[in-house]
Amino acid sequence: MTLTWSHATNSSERVKTAVDDPRITAIECDVMLGVANEGGTKFYETPILAHPPHRESDISVATLLIRATKKDNGVRVIQKHLKLDFKEIEALKPTLEILEMSKLANPLGKTIFLNADVLPGPGRREDPHVPPIEFLETCLAHIRSYKVWCY
Repeated sequence: MTLTWSHATNSSERVKTAVDDPRITAIECDVMLGVANEGGTKFYETPILAHPPHRESDISVATLLIRATKKDNGVRVIQKHLKLDFKEIEALKPTLEILEMSKLANPLGKTIFLNADVLPGPGRREDPHVPPIEFLETCLAHIRSYKVWCY
């Protein structure tokens, strides 16, 4: 099966477009800590969809999970594959906690990809943005409880 991606889906409008488009099967978002300004209400130091250097967004990770799922028999069912591309380690743990609290159902077999630049990359960048050992250990600790938060 071929995946059709919506890349850099970092705004409320882009999320809506990707969720509503039946051709889009996977949504990629950049995740950082910052200010979510949703409907005039600001939420500080929360995981948001944004790419550096931006620290404010009109959509949080929590709102993404609501919009990318549908309520079915009292549970939220994942509708599309999600790739969460972490731009900083500080956003990882709170995002994983949001995922855990969401208690998502996954009868459609969708994948939530956890991604970060943990190796040096192109463009003369020598240091990765996200510390590799901390990223992997934090992800593994939450993946071990996978059946608890995504069934």
